[in-house]
Amino acid sequence: MMKPIHQTAIAGSLMAVVFLLSGCSTATNIPPAQHQGIDWWDADCPKVASEDVSPDGHLILRKGKTLACQVARAVSNIPCQGIRDAGDENAGDYVICQDRSGRQSIFSFDKNKILLEHKQLR
Repeated sequence: MMKPIHQTAIAGSLMAVVFLLSGCSTATNIPPAQHQGIDWWDADCPKVASEDVSPDGHLILRKGKTLACQVARAVSNIPCQGIRDAGDENAGDYVICQDRSGRQSIFSFDKNKILLEHKQLR
């Protein structure tokens, strides 16, 4: 029997991680052509708190705190693909992004669009 993706792809406890993919910032424009199948919930996205931005301007990811719309701004110029279990209305979203150098990150959000896990894959 296969384990759910959140147990295999995002296993383990991750501490707060500084999001360091190339070109990431807290930009506000999200090119829709680069983000497919993702509902970022960007309507009334709260501003990122100053303690959640590194000195060089990158978003610091925090489990249980960082919102999907805040991650969307940080990956606004990186291609991303959303994944959702259409058979489970209570399921959250998974998003995988890959920068130009091939580094990949996967994000897991709960149904309220709050970050559950984040992992850099390469």
